[in-house]
Amino acid sequence: MCSKIMPIFEDLLAESITGVVISVTKCCHHHGLTSNFNIIKVLQDAFHIPDDQLHLFFRCVMSLTTHDIMLEKLESYKKPTQSGKPRRDRFEATLPGSLLLQALFQLGLMGPLEEGLCSLSEDHIVYLSTNPQASHAIQAFLSSLTI
Repeated sequence: MCSKIMPIFEDLLAESITGVVISVTKCCHHHGLTSNFNIIKVLQDAFHIPDDQLHLFFRCVMSLTTHDIMLEKLESYKKPTQSGKPRRDRFEATLPGSLLLQALFQLGLMGPLEEGLCSLSEDHIVYLSTNPQASHAIQAFLSSLTI
């Protein structure tokens, strides 16, 4: 079943049908299918993340934003506000994105997730840790047996 649904992850995410993507990810965990399916690669393709940009994987999944849109947002953070103050580099934390990250952390798939999370500023990590949606993903990361 997983192999039939994974190829349409991008379509499901585009239509905001995140529950199925999260359930397939959990299914891989419950049935020990992590060696059969490279769910990180499937999601990487769904979010259009090139191999050399995997450090943005965490951000894209948490915000359910494609790589191209994330790059645009990162560029906008470089522009000062009207008052001249620098903008905070904060991306939107979504509940479905947090749930998907939690499922990935349960699989023990830490590679690009850990790199992306650890590359965030201290201010941003504090923001995510105190955000009602994102904090559960941070908790899942910290309680993972593979970090």
